[in-house]
Amino acid sequence: MDHLLESFGQRLKSERVKLSMTQSELAKELNISQMSISLYEANKSIPNLKFLYSLYPLGFNVEYLIFGENGLNQDRNFNLRSYYKKIATALDFLEQKLDTNISTETKIELIDFLLN
Repeated sequence: MDHLLESFGQRLKSERVKLSMTQSELAKELNISQMSISLYEANKSIPNLKFLYSLYPLGFNVEYLIFGENGLNQDRNFNLRSYYKKIATALDFLEQKLDTNISTETKIELIDFLLN
């Protein structure tokens, strides 16, 4: 698992460059400092779940960022992207049924709860 953490920064930079974004542009999109992005890419700091959740709508391949080139263990036959979509659909349905808006922070907490 350590090797995945050690190469996270390289994968983050690769995805950012693939999306034609600078560190400053990404930081502005996420409302964080450019220094935070720099520290993540240099493997000097580990981002939290909120950061990873925020990358998905920007087009980042979060499964690749977390698990590396091969994604999740193929033996598990588990597609993280489809799981996120199912959770998002369930949260949208819940919002409609409750006739209320669920904050992004609450959605992140719910996803974190479901994944752990």
